[in-house]
Amino acid sequence: MELLGFLVAVILIFWLMGKKKESDANDVKLQAFLDAVKTSKYSHHFKHTGIGVCPILRQLHLYDEGVSKVYDFADVREWSYNFSNGGVVVGTGVAAAAALAANNRQNVNDSGLFIKVRDVEHPKWQIRFQHNKHTEKELSKWMEILNQSINDDGDAQDKKTRAMLEESYRRMEERTN
Repeated sequence: MELLGFLVAVILIFWLMGKKKESDANDVKLQAFLDAVKTSKYSHHFKHTGIGVCPILRQLHLYDEGVSKVYDFADVREWSYNFSNGGVVVGTGVAAAAALAANNRQNVNDSGLFIKVRDVEHPKWQIRFQHNKHTEKELSKWMEILNQSINDDGDAQDKKTRAMLEESYRRMEERTN
């Protein structure tokens, strides 16, 4: 019996060490994403998901659980949000508390900003937000950010700045080649 307990402890330790390495790798990827969106006009990250919007370059940066991609606005098909906070559990005791906790967890998992893009490998992204009384307002704000950034053509200054940035990037690429 002691041997079984020892084996379980050893397995648990190795499993936790593997989780720590996985977590460290995701933290490095998240930091790389955060560094990339520093120049974005709008950005948000929460629980290993994130979004950055750069209207000048007309790019959308997305991050989810260690996967980070950049899309041109032309590749964004649609966006929506869902805010789930419903469900009632009637009763008392441990079973009711467990049912309420499961219901709340499901509400959090179902909520967020959802973005569909032209990408076979990752066609739908979910960006999570803190689940509280301000969440729906924050999600509405992000809907408007995406509407203005992607649907609106942008003013002349943005176009001029974008052209200058693209020219600068082109020159840098020529120097490195």
